[in-house]
Amino acid sequence: MRIESLTFLRFCAAFVVLTYHWAGGTVLKQPYLEILNKGPAMVTFFFVLSGFVLAITYIDRDMDRCYNFYVARVARIAPAYIAAFLIIIPFTYGEYTGFNVDVAVVLHLLFLQAWVPHYAVTLNMAAWAISVQMVFYLIFPFIFPLMRQRHLSTASVLMAAMALYLISQAGLIGLMNMESFGGPGSAVNEFIRFNPLSHLCSFVLGIAGAIWFLREQAFKDQNRNGLIPMLIVGAVIVFVLNNESWILGKLPLVLPVESSIYAPLFLAFILIVANSNNFLVSAMGRGPFLALGNASYGFYIYQFPVIFVLYSGLQITSYLDANQAFAILFASLLILSLLSHYYFERPALRKIRQSVSRVVS
Repeated sequence: MRIESLTFLRFCAAFVVLTYHWAGGTVLKQPYLEILNKGPAMVTFFFVLSGFVLAITYIDRDMDRCYNFYVARVARIAPAYIAAFLIIIPFTYGEYTGFNVDVAVVLHLLFLQAWVPHYAVTLNMAAWAISVQMVFYLIFPFIFPLMRQRHLSTASVLMAAMALYLISQAGLIGLMNMESFGGPGSAVNEFIRFNPLSHLCSFVLGIAGAIWFLREQAFKDQNRNGLIPMLIVGAVIVFVLNNESWILGKLPLVLPVESSIYAPLFLAFILIVANSNNFLVSAMGRGPFLALGNASYGFYIYQFPVIFVLYSGLQITSYLDANQAFAILFASLLILSLLSHYYFERPALRKIRQSVSRVVS
């Protein structure tokens, strides 16, 4: 089962990550557009959506043969990941200081950078999320069969996922509000922001939401419009993210907003979109919107390599203002991600799976 409308949401999230990293000094960095500075929150959205989509895809499949699942996931992720890594390498040793580049290279090639303090956002900085995602892929064949067991009620699955979320967030809030918390750059802060354990609850919530959706909602009312709930929850998300600084200033505790705090809100929006049938949902699942969604992984993983080429290699910021440079960055990244998806990633995925099938057979 595929829900194509969800694919475009990935591109929207990837665009926010891009503006978070590289839109400084442009017209997009305005106080009333604080939402465009919420890249970490969008990574949480990726993790929730990943759990949801994987559960939708594998709900009726036999998970006893983990090998096939792992091959499919690595074949989908690795080609663009490695390509982005190779683009960055020529710039690496001259650009980076403050850490051992050789160690960073090994960690990136093994998808382990998110586990090691001070190495998560080295080299291809956006790739830390792929390091986290690979952990989720590793455990999915083991936790998903347990969660989808028929004798477990939907309510119990959701409650268990929410319990994991609440416990993990309570732990992270406790860490962030300790007197000894080191703040940005500290090992504790890097654990909160980048370590897979800090984000596991988002992935599990996505799985639990998919199980609820398939058991309780899917196909029960295929004519459900859902536009009003979709707009309301979408507006709530925009309001919260766009006013995050003001909201946090009113609270007595520091919250881990760069971890999984927004996961339930994102899951609610994903569920509404998945269960809606209106013109917006229909448009998101077709034509150029679907193409953008399909290219969203490349749009995410290639942003730092493209930056290195344009800013360090071609030095476009020396003769262009911030708005012009960002426009060229966006256009270049969009073209590269589209070409990569249709002419590199998809063919590579097919060839890897065919090669593995021949070896196995």
